[in-house]
Amino acid sequence: MTTSIQTIPQTQTLGALLSEYGTNQIRSKGNLWSGITFIILGVIAVVVGLVAAVTEIGSSVVAFCGSVGLLNIAGVGA
Repeated sequence: MTTSIQTIPQTQTLGALLSEYGTNQIRSKGNLWSGITFIILGVIAVVVGLVAAVTEIGSSVVAFCGSVGLLNIAGVGA
């Protein structure tokens, strides 16, 4: 497996990155379920980001998910 390092523009959100990764999974490997999973995670991340932008509770949820390592559980960091 080849890993490439890409710079992330500051304007992109985590949700957009997850959705893009899921789309690339579907295109490159034909791994449909993995791609769909990451697209769904991306949509959830966008919604959580919007909630965090307007509420104090939402920012607590984002902090909690980050501290638990939710993305590592999902396999992004592995």
